[in-house]
Amino acid sequence: MLPSEKWKKKRFKQGWFKGDTIILSIGQGYLLATPMQVAVSYMGLANRGKAYVPHVVDYMENGSEKVEIKPEVLYETNYPSWYYDVLNKALINTVEKDNGTTKALRTPGLVIGAKSGSSQNSRFDETHALVAGYFPADKQPKIVFTVLLEGAGGGGRVAGGVAKKFVDKYLEYYNEEMK
Repeated sequence: MLPSEKWKKKRFKQGWFKGDTIILSIGQGYLLATPMQVAVSYMGLANRGKAYVPHVVDYMENGSEKVEIKPEVLYETNYPSWYYDVLNKALINTVEKDNGTTKALRTPGLVIGAKSGSSQNSRFDETHALVAGYFPADKQPKIVFTVLLEGAGGGGRVAGGVAKKFVDKYLEYYNEEMK
C-alpha cells in the first residue's frame, strides 16, 4: 500500500504533511509491503531497472516431461545509470562500513548490498526486523533476499544474522557460481 494525500484524507480525515513525505521516502509511515514485494523491488535495483516475475523453481517435471520456467519481465524502468550506481554503493556501504547497519552480512570474498529496517507494530513488544539485499553486488547479482522477523527487534542485527546464515549456506552449495 503506497499512501497518498487522497488516501490519508479518506482514511484519517487529515491532510498530507511534509513529514509524511519524509518518512515515506525512507520506507516508514503508512507504507505497507510484503516480503515478496520488497524482494521484487530489490530485484529491480539489482538488475538496474528490470524485475521479473518471481518463481520458486526453475523447472517442473511430470514423469518424463521437463517444463522450464521462462523469465517473464514484471516491470522495467528507465532511470539513468548513475541512479543505480549511487544506490548500489550505498547498499554495499551498509554492509562494508564499520558503522553499517547490515555489517552482520559481511562475507569474505563476496560483496553484498543490503538495507535493514525495523518497523513498529502495536501487537508486539519489539519491532519487526527486516533486511533485504542482493549479491554479488560488485557484478551482475544472482541472488536477491528478504528476511522479515515479526517482533524480533533490531533489523540489521537480528534479521541480518538470519540472512547471513542463508548467504553462508548458499555459498556452501553454489560457491563456484559466484566466481
